Amino acid sequence: ERGNFAPSAPGGEAAAEDPARSENHSHQLQSLQDENARLREDVRAANEWMSMAVTRMEEMGNENESLSRALEEARANAKVGSSANAEAISLRNEIQRIQRDADASRISVQNDLKAKDEQISQQQVTMRNLETKIQEMSQSLNDVALTTAQTEELASLKKANKEAEEWIASAVKHV
Repeated sequence: ERGNFAPSAPGGEAAAEDPARSENHSHQLQSLQDENARLREDVRAANEWMSMAVTRMEEMGNENESLSRALEEARANAKVGSSANAEAISLRNEIQRIQRDADASRISVQNDLKAKDEQISQQQVTMRNLETKIQEMSQSLNDVALTTAQTEELASLKKANKEAEEWIASAVKHV
């Protein structure tokens, strides 16, 4: 459906006389707008997920630091007796378990971030394709008498596309 633009007749005569063509362009423009909105939502969701993953990793790091301090305290108190030594061993085992969990989570988050990076890259390509389609439609629509509302909608779509590209560029920098 997208990209099926018939070349206009010389002088734009056929385009100006063909209301069905104008309606088709309007439908294609609406489709592009819907796709752009969907891409924006996907990028927003990816950004939320990345924020959650970073927060979780920070929490695990804080917990690891806390347990490490507790282990050091337990080692200092180990001089008192074997019960403190048993507690130190227990804490050491707990720290090792948390470190394994943190490592597994880190690997999972890294893999998920790679997947999100690929999604963002694919969405950037899609957005560039949409921008090309918008430019093509804009040129094609130059042959058709545009209403003020259609002209404003096209400008709004271009602005929204640019903002989405800037947002994705910003998101990629944070990844």
